[in-house]
Amino acid sequence: MSFLFMSLVLLEVTDGVLALIGGSSLAETGAGGSELGSARRRTLTVAGFAPGAGTVGVVYAMRPPVIRRVEYRLDCWPRAGR
Repeated sequence: MSFLFMSLVLLEVTDGVLALIGGSSLAETGAGGSELGSARRRTLTVAGFAPGAGTVGVVYAMRPPVIRRVEYRLDCWPRAGR
């Protein structure tokens, strides 16, 4: 499941980057010669990054939470034992 989600997210990011730099995606231009080669490179890049990004996400999700004790003192709050 994480592989499919990361693939979708990475493809959306690459579409956004292409739109910002003035390029176009394969769906907009049709299956031309040079566009098909760049689409294959993009697909292979996304297929390479998605499992790694999914693995990193699972590792971070499985860590135990960091618990910090923070103590606040309020002057107008009654003290314990009074």
